[in-house]
Amino acid sequence: MKAMRVHGWNEPPRLEDVPVPTRAPGRTLVRMAAATVGHIDRTVWGGQFMNPPALPYVPGVEAAGTVLDSDAFAPGERVWIRGAGLGTRFDGTWREIIDAPDAAIGRLPDGVPMALGSAFFSPSTSAWVALHEVARVRAGERVLVSGASGAVGSLCMQLARDAGAQALAVQPGDAAPGPKADVLIDTVGGAVLAAALERVEAGGRAVLVGYTAG
Repeated sequence: MKAMRVHGWNEPPRLEDVPVPTRAPGRTLVRMAAATVGHIDRTVWGGQFMNPPALPYVPGVEAAGTVLDSDAFAPGERVWIRGAGLGTRFDGTWREIIDAPDAAIGRLPDGVPMALGSAFFSPSTSAWVALHEVARVRAGERVLVSGASGAVGSLCMQLARDAGAQALAVQPGDAAPGPKADVLIDTVGGAVLAAALERVEAGGRAVLVGYTAG
């Protein structure tokens, strides 16, 4: 069986032959159909993650595939996989057969493509929670979004409009110029966050979601 493994911090993963995992109680074996590649994966294998997995390890925090063996799911069932330490505390999803905790698995509806099933959870929930549970965006407000062309940022723009708010994107090179906003959703961090804060009205809200710029 093939898998991508990291042998040293800040080294690129290598495609290698690895043993087929043996299922333990409370875990499910899934044949991978799609897996994500995200900033978190680079953070972990770059050695910048708190409490990293032991080397060598298999990266990958999300995936979708078909159940092979499980006590909780039927063989052949389509599932999506995320969390519970996959790719951060122990081997992740960049392998042909994934050994995942049952708690990390959800059923994937038949009409949802595997690629979408592997990738929807993190950006969708990050955007929804930032807008509705943290910022509590209201209709008529102006929402400023940094990284608006990215996965989380683009969903923030859509969800803000759906909520009846005016969505404004922070463009590269933007700082203080531009209209003021009631809410800032920052998906970048670093200097972008510092500059974008200048465009938030007094008494407004700012939510930091991402850290790709530090």
